[in-house]
Amino acid sequence: MRHRLIAATLACLLTSACSFDPKVMRERYVKTGNKYFNRGRYKEAAMLYRHALEEDMRYGEAWYRLGLTDMRLHNDAAAREDMNRAVDLDRDNMDAMVKLAEMDVALYTVDPQRFKLLRSEVQELIGRIELKDPDSFDALRLSGYLAMVEGNFKLAVVKFRQANAIRPQDQAVTLALIQVLFANGQPGDALGLSEALITRDKTFAPVYDLLYGVYMKSGQTEKAEEILQRKLRNNPAVGPYWIQLAEYYRVTNRVPAMTAVLERLTGDLKTFPNAPMLVGDYFSQIRDFDRAAGEYSQGLKDDPGEAPLYLRKMATIFMAQGKNAEAAKVVDALVTLEPGDAGARGMHVALELPGATRDKAQKIIGELQPMIERQPDNFELHYFLGRAYGIKGDSGSMEEARVQYEEALRLNPEYVPARLALLRIEVGRGEYSKAATTAQQVLATDPGNLEARLSNATALAQMGDTDHARQELQIAVEGNPGSRDARYQLATLDYGQRDFRGAEAEFQALRTLGDWRGVTGLADCWMEEGNTQAAIRILYDALQRDPGRDAYMAGLARAAFKAGQYADAARAYQVLVTREPKNAGYYIELGRAKWNMNDTQGALAAFQSAQKASPGDPTAFLTLASLQAQAGNNQEARKAYQEALKLQPDNPVALSRVAYLNAQDGVDLDQAFAFAQDARVKLPNDPDVLDTLALIYLKKNLVDDGMHVLQDLVKRDPERAVFHLHYAMALYQNGDTDRARAELQTALRSNPSALERNEITRLMARIG
Repeated sequence: MRHRLIAATLACLLTSACSFDPKVMRERYVKTGNKYFNRGRYKEAAMLYRHALEEDMRYGEAWYRLGLTDMRLHNDAAAREDMNRAVDLDRDNMDAMVKLAEMDVALYTVDPQRFKLLRSEVQELIGRIELKDPDSFDALRLSGYLAMVEGNFKLAVVKFRQANAIRPQDQAVTLALIQVLFANGQPGDALGLSEALITRDKTFAPVYDLLYGVYMKSGQTEKAEEILQRKLRNNPAVGPYWIQLAEYYRVTNRVPAMTAVLERLTGDLKTFPNAPMLVGDYFSQIRDFDRAAGEYSQGLKDDPGEAPLYLRKMATIFMAQGKNAEAAKVVDALVTLEPGDAGARGMHVALELPGATRDKAQKIIGELQPMIERQPDNFELHYFLGRAYGIKGDSGSMEEARVQYEEALRLNPEYVPARLALLRIEVGRGEYSKAATTAQQVLATDPGNLEARLSNATALAQMGDTDHARQELQIAVEGNPGSRDARYQLATLDYGQRDFRGAEAEFQALRTLGDWRGVTGLADCWMEEGNTQAAIRILYDALQRDPGRDAYMAGLARAAFKAGQYADAARAYQVLVTREPKNAGYYIELGRAKWNMNDTQGALAAFQSAQKASPGDPTAFLTLASLQAQAGNNQEARKAYQEALKLQPDNPVALSRVAYLNAQDGVDLDQAFAFAQDARVKLPNDPDVLDTLALIYLKKNLVDDGMHVLQDLVKRDPERAVFHLHYAMALYQNGDTDRARAELQTALRSNPSALERNEITRLMARIG
């Protein structure tokens, strides 16, 4: 029907036009598009604006209008591009400049490092706005937001005060000013403005929420409760505000008070006819699914007119719990109630997703796609389709899953399951900046979501922000003291930062909770602290109680290897490869143990088995090559690295190590240089790659180039003996024997390997 209406509109435009002049046509398209826009018909409006652009791609007004429409359709990336074109083509369009700057500031706020280039663009836009209007309210507030993001609260206060003086009724600017006043250590001024804002508009919820957040962060819980109570007194009929108070009582461990607030809602259906929905959603949010189902069931009885919605919610929570039988009954009732609803039928199909094979997932995809064609705006169908693609698991399917989740969120930005599914993809792909943003979006509406909290911590830790990662994990543990994953992640973070005492405490807590990771974690901590025998004892005792636990056997093997008990390590790895003959990693570790037992043939056999278990993986060849190189068998090492390169021609480790061996032996230096350069492209800051490159420079008598690289390396990692050795070689080649001798002495104090010690000794003898 919509397409027929558009076709009729276009026909009318064409037949009524006084000419086919592109200028006339583009203006008619925009004028008609504006009518659709004003009636909320954004898709139709967008189509008409695009027709205007087909007439004239340089028509700034059409780009501007299309940008406004894409904003309403939540097509954020497209909206920004539209506004960018509008600003380029129409330098007098102040609103386009403001809208573009607002979008850029929003992106910069989310991730200042990732979007740092946008800062200069925002500054340029602010400058253009100020040229048009030196006292521009928009220029001032945008400058304030930039300063706020960068932590320059003093400047932000100045800018927001100036903007507030121009438009004192603008609530967003007043709220931002209150926020930066608190941040700048001016709580008196902030509270005064807050009081004025509440007096002016008692319904403006963000100011209450800002004060609540300030009080909670500062530990002033009584004041936090007071501000929520005041919010309710001023807005007593707003159900979500009662839910907010209930959540406050829950997080402050006042469960009876929480229950009383929720009962106040469900006991007054006249004022709160949707109370069962509100309370059910709240219980669902805090993962109390049984009570959520109870509220939805009651809602079915109290408000049969909303039966489809209650049934959908019940089905969703049953599916989240894996209660497929209960979910199937509810979905059957929903299909009976709404037989023509593709969403209900899609939910029925989605019940087959848990445990589905790839072939089954493909069948489900084939069933869901026609449903989406009939109901393209059904966000749940897109989510179910994304899950089906996710089960297939190949890279193309995962990308399609991402597309479906993003479409579900475009249609319903508050749909948490789709955002969590998107979050899993981002974490799995190592897209940690995106993952942190997605996790924070979930937490903004669902602060108790443990998965989002843990994923946010993972992303932050991977980006190097370990302090904030720790804060997130501590919040997760405090809110979910029985969560084994939260404790494990916190313990792992401590372990990674070599805080073994902190890690031990969390691993011990896991062990008390009966989690096997507590035992292996404690053993790893003790090994790092040099107490390898204690690690062996705890793992041996654990194996006596649970002999089938491979993690204990693998831990025992690692501990035995670290203790130099290579025969014991080999026996443990032999058990593991018998249990898991396709696990290449176990074969590789068995090979390392055999190598250290001087069982060269046994080691080679283990590495060959590893290669058979994982034919396309070069790890076995890389490990064997490393062991050969450490033994001084450069020719054999080179062969193994070359085998790795056959499997993975651009492997930077193999490229770098072949180049290093060639440089050491003084052969094929041009090829070595090419390999080292290729490795550097993949690993631009890797110290071993840079050291290889420096050694090649020395061998090619490019001493100054090598010296420059090595000076940086010995500063970056002063404990690596080989860097001091090569720096000494460069100094010696440059004729600076005194400094070369000093570098060699430093190399000797830096725990060199046997091969490195021999090279140091030979060079010292040459220097004299």
